[in-house]
Amino acid sequence: MGLLADGVIVDLGAIGKGYAVDQMTALLRDWSIEEALVHSGESSAFALGSWSVAIRDPEGQEEILGCVQLRDRSLSGSGLLLHGRHIIDPRTGRPAEGKRGAWAAAPSAAASDALSTAFMVMSSGEVREYCRRHDDVSAMIVSGSPGRYELLRFGEWE
Repeated sequence: MGLLADGVIVDLGAIGKGYAVDQMTALLRDWSIEEALVHSGESSAFALGSWSVAIRDPEGQEEILGCVQLRDRSLSGSGLLLHGRHIIDPRTGRPAEGKRGAWAAAPSAAASDALSTAFMVMSSGEVREYCRRHDDVSAMIVSGSPGRYELLRFGEWE
């Protein structure tokens, strides 16, 4: 197995952060803590108990696009703010196009991290179908340009 291009880096930061959040959440549960919001920076959080979490502009963070209510679920987001077009579409070998940001809610932080990245690559129809087949997953996608965003919601957020 090898890489076809020099300078390619595989970064497991997102799934690794989700795994760490899941492990911390399990530890808190072992300690009988029922309410906590465990997060690893701005991209991943697990709501132990019930929490309202803001969804911010995926590029500037100034504007709040909406809030979601989470209960014993994780929310993760992927976007362009920190690293630009760093998510590669494996079908083309090129940076994913067309979306400014994507969020996924799932039963675990590792899953929501992986899914938010996948949702940056998948078409809106593919995301809708995935959420339809997995009723424990919800998604939001932002496309368009600042001031002209299109916000799509799937799963329980539709």
